Amino acid sequence: MAYRRPAFQSTTWDTYQASNAVDGKRDGLMGSKSCAQTMKIRDPWWRVDLGKSVWVESVLIASGTDPEFKGLSNVEIRIGNTSNHCFIMLCDVKYMYHRPPGGVRD
Repeated sequence: MAYRRPAFQSTTWDTYQASNAVDGKRDGLMGSKSCAQTMKIRDPWWRVDLGKSVWVESVLIASGTDPEFKGLSNVEIRIGNTSNHCFIMLCDVKYMYHRPPGGVRD
């Protein structure tokens, strides 16, 4: 649903732009530019514009698989029809950590 849709983030670290997260690459390796990453700032965000209103039942976030990657923490998923994250519904997040060798975390 989000594949190649317009993506945005609060800041960009190096060349890890928001669109990398929706390009279809699933290896999670920073060197292959398959990840988006913001700089270390307070309250960073990333969002994707799905282009129309749709029913969202689940969201998959695949994070970096490089050995030095420390993983995600304090993640919020919000779904709504506005780019202002203050007015978007906060979802019930069930975080699962799984890191298969050379694979994708879910």
